Amino acid sequence: MGAWGIGLYSGDFARDLKTTISAVCRLPLDEGPLVDAICQSAPRAATDPADEDHTIFWLVLADQFEKRLIFSERVRQTALDIIDGGNDAATMQAVGMKAADIRKRADKLAELRARLLAQPEASNERKTLKTPDPYVFDLYGVYAYPTRGGAPINAYMPAKRFDRAAWHPDGFGLMLVVGRGRAFGYLAWYSAVKAAEIAPAVPDREALVGSVRWAATFYGTCNSAHFRKLELSGSGSFGSTRRGWTTSFRISRRDMHMRSAIYRSSTA
Repeated sequence: MGAWGIGLYSGDFARDLKTTISAVCRLPLDEGPLVDAICQSAPRAATDPADEDHTIFWLVLADQFEKRLIFSERVRQTALDIIDGGNDAATMQAVGMKAADIRKRADKLAELRARLLAQPEASNERKTLKTPDPYVFDLYGVYAYPTRGGAPINAYMPAKRFDRAAWHPDGFGLMLVVGRGRAFGYLAWYSAVKAAEIAPAVPDREALVGSVRWAATFYGTCNSAHFRKLELSGSGSFGSTRRGWTTSFRISRRDMHMRSAIYRSSTA
């Protein structure tokens, strides 16, 4: 979980789960399969009552479904059982939350309980994806992006709060896309490696092959809006094979957890 507070979304797990729910709710699934898909994103938290994130998982899911006008008897009843049974309070006590804070949190859960009991027992129609997300990265493509102090543009920063004219890049980051796919057949995800060092200028293909060192694999998503905001540009491609790659990194072969596949996949 990483951090605990009286608010339902005080911890990193809760905030990440909210983003996951936002993404999965775009899928054209009925309520039952929708819940199953979200459970797949954090299977231990969803199924193991001994997991410290178990109560958070179901409370956040219930809160998000109520706010999105999605009804699931399974979700509502599980959340009510957690609240009425004092399970969340016991979890918070176990991780060291102070008694006063547990009482304050209980007040917030009482508000959630009231909303769940008043929730209509039918879902509203929601806007869902009609076609799979288009890919914005080519497989084995190399992409450059401007950086300042080693950091790229914050794609989540609203335009009114970001003065691009006053933001002067001092280098370029590089990323090589080594995998891509679609979670549930719809939500595009990517795996990539970043250059270990910031480049003073966008390198040509010869430099890419001969001198760029690549760091560890990372996973994520990117929509067309973020592609533009990050000012990404194609810098070449290694085609459909790995010939010519530098060998200073290994591509991970571990199975990618579904939450990694759809993490931060909400649109701007």
